[in-house]
Amino acid sequence: MANLDFRLEHDLNRYAGHHHTLDSLAKHVAESQVEVAVAVVVVIAAGILLRRPNVWIGGLVALGGAALGLLGNVIVSHIWFRDRPFVAHPGSVHLIVHHPADASFPSDHSAALAGIAVGLLAFVWWLGAIAIVWALAVGLARVYVGEHYPGDVLGGYALGILGGLVAIWVARQILARRVPLPAFVDRLLPMAPTRR
Repeated sequence: MANLDFRLEHDLNRYAGHHHTLDSLAKHVAESQVEVAVAVVVVIAAGILLRRPNVWIGGLVALGGAALGLLGNVIVSHIWFRDRPFVAHPGSVHLIVHHPADASFPSDHSAALAGIAVGLLAFVWWLGAIAIVWALAVGLARVYVGEHYPGDVLGGYALGILGGLVAIWVARQILARRVPLPAFVDRLLPMAPTRR
């Protein structure tokens, strides 16, 4: 599995450093965490100003999903440390951004973005769809620039999805059906039974 992960990383990363426009685009996408955070805050503010509770609650749940995904990452990276590709394969991987040699698995960016995407998808599906596309783009970009293996990105997505689902479930218990959610959320994350 590790060999497949390295081969896939090499297939994407081998173009790094040879195409200025592609490199610039990949760097911007790979390091877009500030822009994403600002976008979610704008979603929350717009939902409040427009009196759309599903929008601002979706934004808050998205941030909660990101936080839970990142918490999962911290736990996993302390249990199992994996060197980044540019550390493990210094002669084969082209790192085109500045990055410390910390744990590679799982990807923090992927976990946060997946948590955001799941949270938004449950409350405002079209914003969630945009977030999914951006999360996929960031995952590819982070492999391209030499920061992660594909397995790191997939691991981050898994933890982010889990964090997003937990955040939605918690929000559902707090909201007690005051904000309508899509039918698939009802089936996937039912309300806890109420005590009589």
